[in-house]
Amino acid sequence: MERAVSKAVREASDWIGRTLAAMLAIALPGLAGHWLDGYLGTKFITPVGIIGGMVLATTSLIMLLQAKLPVTPPTRKPASMASGRDKSTAGLAEDLQDDEQLDK
Repeated sequence: MERAVSKAVREASDWIGRTLAAMLAIALPGLAGHWLDGYLGTKFITPVGIIGGMVLATTSLIMLLQAKLPVTPPTRKPASMASGRDKSTAGLAEDLQDDEQLDK
């Protein structure tokens, strides 16, 4: 039980760290842009920094999720599901008959 809790706490703290890193990736370029705008007397570097930070954070989170989440191969749908009909338990026998007719 204790190992399961420690594993959950470890995983939660990993995700908290990733979230904080994404927040910093958005905020720090914006703050640097604000400082540069004040130093250079311009007004366009702050929005560029914020947008750049958002792109950086989004890209890094996408790459992280692609590395963390398992990839499952696509599965073939049965012919009865490909037609888009609603599948309820009452219509299963009818669907099986339809599939058998399609196979002939």
